[in-house]
Amino acid sequence: MSVAADLAYRYGDRNGFQRSVASFFASRPGAWLGKWLVPLFDDAVLKLTSGKSTISDWFGGLPPLWLTTTGAKTGEQRRHPLFGFPVGDHLAVIGSNFGQARHPAWVYNLEAHPDATVEYQGTAIPVVGRSATEDEAAEVWKEAALVYPGYSKYRRRAQHREIRVFILEAH
Repeated sequence: MSVAADLAYRYGDRNGFQRSVASFFASRPGAWLGKWLVPLFDDAVLKLTSGKSTISDWFGGLPPLWLTTTGAKTGEQRRHPLFGFPVGDHLAVIGSNFGQARHPAWVYNLEAHPDATVEYQGTAIPVVGRSATEDEAAEVWKEAALVYPGYSKYRRRAQHREIRVFILEAH
């Protein structure tokens, strides 16, 4: 089973406006703002479009997927909007946290409880998350920088920590 193919997850070319929006969110103030506002707006637009689109897709040309993990401490289900990168039959996700000082919560959740669910445009698939190998991570970082240059900036801003890359495999 191919997670990327089964979800029909893909990202296309962005227009000039979308590239400008993505560039703003790659900046330090944009990343800070995006960390707090984008998930709220994404969730609202997702509900309005019956799971077919988000604000990130409309304005940034980057289609988020939704990763549902089990809380490392609470055991409660947590839903996180992320961008995915196809790696063979799997999807990769990057714990950049917009280049902030700390790892995002979902990283700890996935490490504690690797069983998760990934959803895209209303289709959900159970997955198991694992740390990417060095070669896989290098491939993901290369692709991520091409798709969204903000990842390179996030990496520089968060160079005090290793930004984790996870591979989501079909369960």
